[in-house]
Amino acid sequence: RMQLKKIALEIRLSPTPLEIEGDPGRLRTAILNIMLNGIEAMEEGKGLLSIESKRDEDFCVLTISDNGSGIKQEDIPHLFDPFFTNKA
Repeated sequence: RMQLKKIALEIRLSPTPLEIEGDPGRLRTAILNIMLNGIEAMEEGKGLLSIESKRDEDFCVLTISDNGSGIKQEDIPHLFDPFFTNKA
């Protein structure tokens, strides 16, 4: 999908391995869904998806950001409502 929309990818990973507890399959699915939502929100040929991991004291921090259109203020309260979408 990134190639089809000509979206650039920027990756900045921690120089030391980070370990987290969790179900690998569910974590992979959650991260991919966040990335896909960002990809769909970006304009073709102008998108930039950034992924960064780092250690912050005793925590692992994963940041996924994009330069897409963002979320409308009125939609934020519904983000975790099952089946909520703005897609046709």
